[in-house]
Amino acid sequence: MSALSFLGAPWLWGLALVSIPVIIHLLFRRRFRRVEWAPMRYLKLAIERHRRRIRLEQLLLLLLRMAVIAMLFLALARPLMHAHGWGSWLGGSLRGSQLVILDDSLSMGYIVDGRSALDRAKTLASSLFESFGPKDRLSLVLASKPEQPLLREVVRVSSEEVRLLIDGIEPTGVFVSWLSTLQALDGLVSSGVYPLREVTLITDLRGVGWSDELADLASGWTGQNVNVRIMDVGSRDSFNVTLEDFKLVDRLTLVNTPTRIEAHVHNTTGQEIGETDAELIVDGKASTVRLPVLPPGDVTRVPLYVTLGEAGDHRLSLKLPDDAMDGDNQRWLIVHAKERMNVVLVDGEPSADPLGGEADFLALALSTGFGQGDGFHIGIATDTEWDTVLASDADLIALTNVT
Repeated sequence: MSALSFLGAPWLWGLALVSIPVIIHLLFRRRFRRVEWAPMRYLKLAIERHRRRIRLEQLLLLLLRMAVIAMLFLALARPLMHAHGWGSWLGGSLRGSQLVILDDSLSMGYIVDGRSALDRAKTLASSLFESFGPKDRLSLVLASKPEQPLLREVVRVSSEEVRLLIDGIEPTGVFVSWLSTLQALDGLVSSGVYPLREVTLITDLRGVGWSDELADLASGWTGQNVNVRIMDVGSRDSFNVTLEDFKLVDRLTLVNTPTRIEAHVHNTTGQEIGETDAELIVDGKASTVRLPVLPPGDVTRVPLYVTLGEAGDHRLSLKLPDDAMDGDNQRWLIVHAKERMNVVLVDGEPSADPLGGEADFLALALSTGFGQGDGFHIGIATDTEWDTVLASDADLIALTNVT
């Protein structure tokens, strides 16, 4: 088992530059033509007296220059040291509790150069599990489900089992609050079997979900001798179009009547996006919707109209064209359509004569304006029938002359 690995191994080629100070040192040691003159005799005596000290200073300066170059490229290569590996090298048998937290939030689906951040995270997680010691206790947790570890303090899990387990992970639409996630894992960390405990968080370091309260939790883990490392697999790019909202505008949806729906599309890219086609899906049937021009950085409200032909619940969805992160391109909506709207007018001063009260005129106006056959049914009740009105299936109850 290797005690030391590198996440950026290609940078190790830069260690060849360590030879530059040696070359410079050798070049400056070339011989010059000697010219003997009287005062040189005393200068040579002084140099002979301090020759060893001067050579030692030159050697230390040379080593320091070489060390600076070596340290620079070793840092760029991002060394990854494993305590169990050093224990094996020293002849010991150190054991540790290894907890790997894999970020599966929506932003991990962001694609750069054909690979998402989650794909890179899964590759890194697989290599990590292969580097752990055979006697380590291994745990694997998804950030969206901290209470349901995929692995919990297991020993001797095969690489094939880990690969199959990790390959099945997909980005979720769950908001990840790292404070809540790590607090939920505090018990798992504290209950580690071995005193050597390491927590590895693999994430894209997107800003959402991080808070200052994490510092207190990290301080508590430090007091328990828990080693925490964060591995960044994300990209700083954010060129993406997001469907932020997809909502019903009209409070009532009637059969065979146009219903207003509104979509909010956020263009987070730095450039204007011309008219594109989105897909509106109603009960499994798709139709094309033309989106307007999307200004850079703005949220554009897109009005939509849907006519439903049957009463009941209908499943609506709007899907934007594919981009770097498909997970935020689609939203769903359940719309309940009614055959008609039942309106009950409660009259506090009823009259026995036709059109003898104000409620009668209001009912006539509503009936004339909407029509009894256009989805509205108008009824009149007295205030003494209030209990019956409440028990009815009225969609709207209007009180007139009720004190």
